[in-house]
Amino acid sequence: MEKPAPVLLALILVLTLSAAGQGAAGLAMMDHPPAVEAMDMGSLFSAVLFGETPLGRRWAALRPEAEKLFPALKMKAVADLHMTVVYVGRDWRTEDLDRLRQAMALQLGAPVRLHPEIATFGRNGQVIAVELKGIPESLQAQIVAMKAQLNAAGLKKPEAYDASFRAHVTLAETKENPPTAAQRSDLQAFAEWIVPRLDLSSLRVSLEPAMPVLLLLAGATRPNPIPEYITVDGFLKSRR
Repeated sequence: MEKPAPVLLALILVLTLSAAGQGAAGLAMMDHPPAVEAMDMGSLFSAVLFGETPLGRRWAALRPEAEKLFPALKMKAVADLHMTVVYVGRDWRTEDLDRLRQAMALQLGAPVRLHPEIATFGRNGQVIAVELKGIPESLQAQIVAMKAQLNAAGLKKPEAYDASFRAHVTLAETKENPPTAAQRSDLQAFAEWIVPRLDLSSLRVSLEPAMPVLLLLAGATRPNPIPEYITVDGFLKSRR
């Protein structure tokens, strides 16, 4: 049998070493699989939920039709209806939660009757919400002071709107921000459509002392699309 030429022997040696290297790399990958992407902790805020109120019940009856009529808009789920009290953002730590709960505890001694109006919100006018007018000055001052204390303690980054409080419950927003011209048109049409159907003049909206102020997360990793806003406690439990 004729011996392989020297060049052929060299080629066989290179291919053998290459295959061995690939095999070793494969074994290394089996020993050290790719790291799983860290869970998104989301943006923290305190809020009062309105899903189980007269406002929530009326919205539950109207939302299916609204979704069909205005597909360019994102309609809030009934379970996600809320009034934000203090927005903290993404810069929060689990070890600060006890301090945050204490600092964001809202003191409400008696029921507060509110007057709902449909209004446009958002830096780019991308949100239609039920604005809750009639918040007492004492309650507004309490919330503004709360935000100042959080800022001073380093538990929240200062924001331009910290010196004021405008209570509202978001119903719909555009799917893009800033919205397109078509989305703006749909948003305006939705605002005109929802006013008579919610019948705001007969809608009783109030803040009750028994309504808890919850710590919620926006944009956190979660197993289901609804609710969009989940409690901090539920999120942390899912990570164990």
